[in-house]
Amino acid sequence: MNIEKIYIDSFGKFERFELDLGSDFNVIYGNNEDGKSTLMAFVRMMFYGDTSRSRNNIREKLRELYRPWHSDRMGGSIRFCADGARYQLDRNFGKTNSSDKIKITNLDTGADIPLMRNQEPGQIFFDLGLEAFEKSVFIGQNGSLISGTGKDDEIMQRLLNLVTTGEENTSYKKVADKLDAARQKLQGKQKAKGLLPESHSKLAQLRTERDQALQNEQAKANAQFEIERMREQQLELSGKRDVFRSRLKLLAVDKEQQELEKAIKRRKELDQKTDELLKLKRELERPDIVLDDSFIVAAEQKINEYNQLINNLEETEVQQQEQQKKLEELQSAAIREIPEGRTETLRQLEKDIAQTERERNALSDEIDKLQELSNLEQEHAELTSSLETGKTALAEIKEATEFASEKYEKLKQERQDHLNAQKGLKNEIEEAQRLNRQAELELNNAQNKLKSVSDQFNLRISMAEQQLEKARQPQVYQEDIPACREIKKPLVAAGIAIALLSLILGIIVDPFLFLLIIAAAIILVFSVRKVPARTITRQSTDPRAVEQAEKQLQQEQFIFNQDKTSAEQELEAVHVKNQEAAAQEETLRKQAAELDEILAKAEQQLESADSDYDEKKAQLAKLQADFEALEKQIEGKKASIADKRGPIIEKRAADDFETDVLISENQKQLAELNQKYNQMAQSLATGLADFDVQTLEEIYQLEKLWNSHKLQLEAAAKSAGESAEKIAELKQKLTGKKQELLDFVSSYKTAESVDHVLVLLDELEHKIARINNLNAEIIGYQSSFKDTENKAIPELEAQLQQVSQLLNELKASSGPTASNETSELVEPGDTIEPGASSEPVDLNTLEQRISDLEVQINELGGRIAGSEGSIREKYRKLRNVSQIDNEIEQMEEKIEKISTDLDVLGIAAKAMEEAFEEVQRSFGPLVNTRTAAIFKELTQGKYSNVAVSRDFSITFENSSDRSLREWGYLSSGTIDQAYLALRLAITELVTNGKEALPLLLDDIFTLYDDTRAAEGMRFISEYHQNGDKAQQVLLFTCHSRIADMGAKLGANSIILARDVDYDDA
Repeated sequence: MNIEKIYIDSFGKFERFELDLGSDFNVIYGNNEDGKSTLMAFVRMMFYGDTSRSRNNIREKLRELYRPWHSDRMGGSIRFCADGARYQLDRNFGKTNSSDKIKITNLDTGADIPLMRNQEPGQIFFDLGLEAFEKSVFIGQNGSLISGTGKDDEIMQRLLNLVTTGEENTSYKKVADKLDAARQKLQGKQKAKGLLPESHSKLAQLRTERDQALQNEQAKANAQFEIERMREQQLELSGKRDVFRSRLKLLAVDKEQQELEKAIKRRKELDQKTDELLKLKRELERPDIVLDDSFIVAAEQKINEYNQLINNLEETEVQQQEQQKKLEELQSAAIREIPEGRTETLRQLEKDIAQTERERNALSDEIDKLQELSNLEQEHAELTSSLETGKTALAEIKEATEFASEKYEKLKQERQDHLNAQKGLKNEIEEAQRLNRQAELELNNAQNKLKSVSDQFNLRISMAEQQLEKARQPQVYQEDIPACREIKKPLVAAGIAIALLSLILGIIVDPFLFLLIIAAAIILVFSVRKVPARTITRQSTDPRAVEQAEKQLQQEQFIFNQDKTSAEQELEAVHVKNQEAAAQEETLRKQAAELDEILAKAEQQLESADSDYDEKKAQLAKLQADFEALEKQIEGKKASIADKRGPIIEKRAADDFETDVLISENQKQLAELNQKYNQMAQSLATGLADFDVQTLEEIYQLEKLWNSHKLQLEAAAKSAGESAEKIAELKQKLTGKKQELLDFVSSYKTAESVDHVLVLLDELEHKIARINNLNAEIIGYQSSFKDTENKAIPELEAQLQQVSQLLNELKASSGPTASNETSELVEPGDTIEPGASSEPVDLNTLEQRISDLEVQINELGGRIAGSEGSIREKYRKLRNVSQIDNEIEQMEEKIEKISTDLDVLGIAAKAMEEAFEEVQRSFGPLVNTRTAAIFKELTQGKYSNVAVSRDFSITFENSSDRSLREWGYLSSGTIDQAYLALRLAITELVTNGKEALPLLLDDIFTLYDDTRAAEGMRFISEYHQNGDKAQQVLLFTCHSRIADMGAKLGANSIILARDVDYDDA
């Protein structure tokens, strides 16, 4: 069996990943975490799934460990050859093996291979269970030790079968298993129930059921007793309810009697209030006016008007007295009289003085301005002289500044020329650098191209060599065989062996064992079966394919040599170009350094010239500013002189005056005005002294005071006359308003005065209020009357007599017994008899108690019905004690029969076990012989003999001193060698006579030194080719030394690249 190709759709780190494998020795190399163990786990799960149940160790839950993080899907396919046919296994992993989607396709015929329930592909094509697979051809990374202590160890059973019969699938154990199965069916095994334990359990259940039946009968009797008790309680409550109903009727009649008495009383009260109301209305009846609240309001309004007139009269009299008093005060006041015209004379004199003062001030201002004008003319002359001196200095500094500017511009141009030269040289250097980088890039590309050509053609030559090796291998074809009958020799041998053993044991041990001949006969019958038509696979080599593969290999080698030579020549040319570009760049850098020195000197000279130019320019700017300021001062003085002369020229109407002469004339005119001013001031002082005042303003105040006093006297006299007239008018109105009020109130009763009017109105208001109250009370009575109260009093009294007679009859008929029974049911302190001294029982309370009794009676009825229904339903399907007793008797007889059959099977099984006990101990020589041969070759003959125990523990014999050592005393590397030999030996034994299975190895040489690793690789390389069955080997490793050893031995080397995007694989 060979695995040709692995395709992973999504599993662990891989996604859309393909791996083609050779049919012999394959070494798959990769660093840690490149996916070697993932590929091993993928192959295992594709053929066997994952049955781990660990909840805590994620390393044992392969589905969770290798489920992709970035995808929901998980699965892939494996293409392989088995028994001369090519197959493809597709599997999409679900959460469990049962949810996996598995498809097996025969690629030669296109037919699908069906799987039975819970069957895995590995069980069909490897013919091994998962445990046997992991202990033989699948050697993982976690060590090579194996254990044979499992209760259903498949490897152990196959080895035992080989020892006893020569066939791994046929042995005495099947016969013993059948006997054991029969015993287990009767006796049971662990948690599985057999007939005997089930019968004992059933008997115990029946006895428990009988005890429960007795308890149920007692519970049923108790429930029926409880029903009878509730019926008695229901009858008792019904009697109490009837008593309450009779008393309720008695209380209802008594209540009706009380209501009739109350209605008669209220009817009489209403008649009394109606009579009083009619009497009051008759007292207030008038033919021409209605005496009601509006009459009182109108009378009160008239009284308010009368009172308002009295208040107005009093206020007017007080005001007239105050005005008369004020008039007298004004007539007696001492106010000086001012003659007319006197104040006008003094006012004109004051105006003349003010005019003279203004003329004096104007003349003084003109003199001051003329003095300022004289000063300005003198300053202007001095500034003009300074201006002429500054013009000469300004011309000299301008000439020096122009010379410095010309020198600066010349040096600046020289520096710019140097900068342009530097920029051009810099561009040349950048171009040289670009050419140099381009040359380096071309050099790297040429080197990479040479390496790529080598890698590519090494791969193509390797593939061509693999194609040649594949072409040299025999090709598979199929031959059809018709149907026939086949005899299974192992079954025939087993049947004969059981028959002979039965005869021997029957003679020696017990004649009962002759019955084993029946089992032998059954086995012989099943040893002959009909074989359907089938197809046989054959092999042959195609010479044309071999010749074509050889030509392809030679062509690839020839092309490789040509491409390699071309790449090397190109690399040499690029290298020369790279050196030339570097030399040119160095020359340009030297020129740039020289130019940098020249430019530095030019910068220093330019900086000095720039400083000198700035200094001269600053001096020129300062002189120009001073010159301009001086010119501005001169212009300012000219403007000031013009401003000062303008008013004078306008006043004089001539501009040909001399400032000093004009000043002298003005001073003379000012003296004359001062003399005139003093004379007028003396006349004004004399006029003020006549009125004993200091200023003319005081005379104005005296004149205003006299005029105001005259006006006040006239106004006071007028106000006093008007007040007297108003008082007379108010007195006349007051008399008329009083008579009007007396006449209005006389409609009710005659009044003598205003105070009497107030008394009469208060009396009338009380009567009207009583009428309103009586109306409200009568309406209240009428609205609150019940139907019985709306009747006339004689009719109500007749009805009361009838109700009283009925009440007496009910009391006589109820008797004292009902009264006593009722009193027992009421609350303490209540009374049932009407008219008793204590408060009677409320009818609503009595009705509520009757309702409560009805509820209790109905609840008891419901409970009785529910209990009866529950008893019927609960005990309807239950069996009685006599029925259960019959089943117990039948079950005891069945247990006795099963016990007898079990004893017979035990005797037969014991005899079989003793007969084969010795044989079961002798499977060791087959394993020991082959393990020792392989181990001796792995250790270069250091250890020649090996003993393997039943639990696969190994004991070694040292070739030098013949001493025995247990495996625990050896080094880790030697232990790995020993158990590798044991696994290979077991694999040979369990696959004896069958097609060779692929051997999957995960870094089994990790603990080997270089020498042991080389020997181990050599052994594996030779081992897979021994005999007529070549075995495929898949060796996964993360050690480069192992990969190199494999390459030297001609293994198919496969490298798992790190950080490869497997989406594009």
